[in-house]
Amino acid sequence: MEFEPRRLPGHPRDIRNRWLRTAWSLIRRKLLTAVIGCLLYGAAIELIDHHGTPALDDPWGLITWLTMVLAICATAPWFMAAIMGVAYAADHSRNAFALWRDLFLGSSRRLIGPLSLRTMLIYGGVLCGAQVALLALTEWLLVPAEPEQSPPVLWEPSGPIAWLLIGCAEHVWYAVLASPLAVALAELFAIPVLMRTESDRVQAIRLSALGVQRNLGPIRRCYVGLPLMLLAALLPGPITILGFGFASVVVYVAYREIYEARAENLPETAHSAAFVPAAPPG
Repeated sequence: MEFEPRRLPGHPRDIRNRWLRTAWSLIRRKLLTAVIGCLLYGAAIELIDHHGTPALDDPWGLITWLTMVLAICATAPWFMAAIMGVAYAADHSRNAFALWRDLFLGSSRRLIGPLSLRTMLIYGGVLCGAQVALLALTEWLLVPAEPEQSPPVLWEPSGPIAWLLIGCAEHVWYAVLASPLAVALAELFAIPVLMRTESDRVQAIRLSALGVQRNLGPIRRCYVGLPLMLLAALLPGPITILGFGFASVVVYVAYREIYEARAENLPETAHSAAFVPAAPPG
């Protein structure tokens, strides 16, 4: 039978709370492994995040910074898949490290690769365009036409509160431009659908969009949009990564309830018997 999502009965708030409780219970079973995954991802970002100052008068620094943004965006699907693998391992009493090995060395790698490229091009392209537009706005439009004159100081920050306001304004700029893509939740379940069914990317996105459409109420209650994005951007990096990891586990729990809680989607009748194609049923 066809692998199809279902519409969950019940109040959206109750469904959301159930997802959150289940996600936390899965993390507690594999807490050390989940923390190791977050630490490895944080270390990978630190290795990538050695960039120049983004300025239009420094082409190499700007190119280095934009390349860093693209690389970080490309790593996000791999981190999500790795943390979902931890949740699957906790859910089925499996070894998470074996699932990670299959993710990076086995057949799962070819499933996540195209999605990683798509994330890099779309989300990374939006963020890079936002940065270039912001630089152009500050360096061209706010500078007087006569280069021999010293540009007037429009506003000089005088304390930490002023610098905080500047940082908030920059995050607002990025988040406003990126949020239409972030709230377009069609690809929310694409990673677990890919790894569960060995679908191609187009089919996985179609199934993901259908699952989101049928359960938009509880999904909206788990994702509150722009304010959450701004808060995440202002938090320290380690806390942001931990929150990203927990959100990935919530996505796994929601996927499991929406897609696999149907008779025709049980492991014995589905195309693949487990979250990871190479793994037997848990």
